[in-house]
Amino acid sequence: MDTRGKSNTEFQNEVSEILTRHESKFDQIHNTLQTIIAKLQTLQTNVETNDVNPFALSDTSHHRQPPTPTAYPTSNLKLSFPKFNGTDPPSWIYRAEQYFEFQRVDPNQRIKLASFHLDGIALQWHRWLTKLQGPLSCTDFTAALLRRFGPTNFDNPSEALMRLKQTTTVEVYQDEFECISQLIDVIPDSHLIGCFIASLTNDIRLDVKLKKPRTLIEAIGVARLIEESNNLQNRPNPPSKINLQHHILSNIVTPSPQVHLLPVSLDHRPISKTLP
Repeated sequence: MDTRGKSNTEFQNEVSEILTRHESKFDQIHNTLQTIIAKLQTLQTNVETNDVNPFALSDTSHHRQPPTPTAYPTSNLKLSFPKFNGTDPPSWIYRAEQYFEFQRVDPNQRIKLASFHLDGIALQWHRWLTKLQGPLSCTDFTAALLRRFGPTNFDNPSEALMRLKQTTTVEVYQDEFECISQLIDVIPDSHLIGCFIASLTNDIRLDVKLKKPRTLIEAIGVARLIEESNNLQNRPNPPSKINLQHHILSNIVTPSPQVHLLPVSLDHRPISKTLP
């Protein structure tokens, strides 16, 4: 810029114009940046709420309705409702409840759905009960089914758990213990561990107690290991090679020494006295 021959006033005016133009450009840049930031924030909000793909080619994705959250891909799974013929009602009730939850079955339709899968004596009982009492709620149906087909000690499973004793193997005792304990709604872990250890056989109980298991699973594992160790110790040892050879040789019949019978000489035969 040639400032020669110009007055101070003209020079100041030119500088002011340049500064004004620069300030105007800065304002435009600032406004543009603010607009971009606002759009990015809006896009981020849409991505978080509507699960919109920011790299989608179509603008229609911005107007997509948010997908309905589903806990399980039930459309791709085909599950069959468990059948019940009167055997092991607690297990059947558990599986039925899992099915109802997974398939989101309306509570008002659960008993009707369950009745379609009753067989044998269970179906006969349900027909009799419905005729006698009419439609039942889920709670009443469950209680009635357990009273009819459940164990006699179902009303007080805690007492049954206390009476339970190991009579055969730890595995069999574990199955019985789990079957009864799952019927108890609330029971501390320490109480379960104590009940399990107390009902073990004498040759296992003390060793498990000395290990001080902190969980029921740990107590069961220790009991099974101790049982296996005891079985190995009580197993008769196989005969060694030397003992086996000695046993075989001792059973071999040794031949008796041969006795050679020599003919008696006639000269040495006793002379018999003859009567005159």
